[in-house]
Amino acid sequence: MRIRLAAAAALVLASTGARADTVEVSSTTMLMGRQEFRLPASTSVSQTVELRTVVPLLELLSLSARDIQNPVVENLQLELSTWGGLELADHRWQPGLGQSSDFSGDLDLAYVRGDLFSRALTVRLGRQHVVEGNARMLHLDGVDAAVRLPANLGISGYFGKPVASRFDAVGTDRTTNPTRGDYAGGGRVSYLLPGWFEAGASFAWAVDHGELSRQDLGGDLRITPLRALTLNGFVDYSLYEARLAEGTAMATWQMSRKLSLAADYSHLEPDLFLPRDSILAVFSNGKQDNVGGTIHLAPCLGVGVDGIYHALFEPGGTGHDARLKGTVHPYSPYTTVGGELRYLHNTDNGYSEARLFGGQELGRLALTLDLQGFYFEQRVNGERTSLLATATAGYDLGGGFRAQVSAAGGATPFVSDQLEFMAKLVYNQTYHVREVR
Repeated sequence: MRIRLAAAAALVLASTGARADTVEVSSTTMLMGRQEFRLPASTSVSQTVELRTVVPLLELLSLSARDIQNPVVENLQLELSTWGGLELADHRWQPGLGQSSDFSGDLDLAYVRGDLFSRALTVRLGRQHVVEGNARMLHLDGVDAAVRLPANLGISGYFGKPVASRFDAVGTDRTTNPTRGDYAGGGRVSYLLPGWFEAGASFAWAVDHGELSRQDLGGDLRITPLRALTLNGFVDYSLYEARLAEGTAMATWQMSRKLSLAADYSHLEPDLFLPRDSILAVFSNGKQDNVGGTIHLAPCLGVGVDGIYHALFEPGGTGHDARLKGTVHPYSPYTTVGGELRYLHNTDNGYSEARLFGGQELGRLALTLDLQGFYFEQRVNGERTSLLATATAGYDLGGGFRAQVSAAGGATPFVSDQLEFMAKLVYNQTYHVREVR
């Protein structure tokens, strides 16, 4: 199947009378097995949950063709990403409760992109992710265009239909798209001073069943007053609710190759990230404010230490999130050993975490091991501890093929004995085509 992908790419391009200088093909086959929770089939008080064994077989395919030669559009590019699945045992939660077939699949990306008018206009048409301004990684079937104006000004806009999750009803609270609606659109106006300044103002809206689902105004700013200092800021304001949905500010200072510092602040009101008519907004926290920073040390070659702390301010009280992580390459870049400690406390619960991890590359063979332990401040299902272990082994088969197997197991407050496995076969290859003149 993977070899035929290259032939399929050639047929697609040939049908358009075009030729691509670079074609990248990727295919991943995954076989996984694990247990998942189910609500009880009956209303018996003695049976609170059920465990079902799921064994999905998944195939992920992607194709990227760049520099497609044609007489009209510059830098013409084609992107395609899709997946298919077969349920070999009980169905997973992901396909949805109403999905009766053992087969499933969806199209993640399918768009063409190119430049017009001496690269003054860039157009992307098809199924895509929009990230500009306050679009919030909008998954969209539509068009996205950007215009480069004189004096380092730019303007961009997008319009289309938000993609609904393949196995969820369109326009329901089960969709995984951050924006729900029949139509969505928006855009951004920006000014760039290369090297030290960029500012933008953005607008996003969506209509769901004739009613506004979202109407936000956003702004972003990046300043580099010194070569080692970068300042970033972003705000997203809900015009309909007259409230700030999100605000972030960060300062990063690269003091030297061995030391860097960062300070950040964020404000979040989760209910404004949901559609206005979503019932889930009732269950979200009123607001969250986090303030803290990060310090990164690289005292010598092959050693890295990161310290992270944030104070968490929520309506119910103040929490803390502190981490300390160290990574060492003791013998060579092919050997990695590390550890991490974390303490998280908030108004609902908290935990202390200890983690050890390591990896070793032996030619074509790569091995990793990850051990995690948690101790909860308050009991979860009567338990205070959770232990997890994950081991992986990957081997480069050559010719663009790589095989990997992994196993994970442990004991958690939800499952006394847990075991998951995954086998993966990956194919990645880049084809370069040059026309001889």
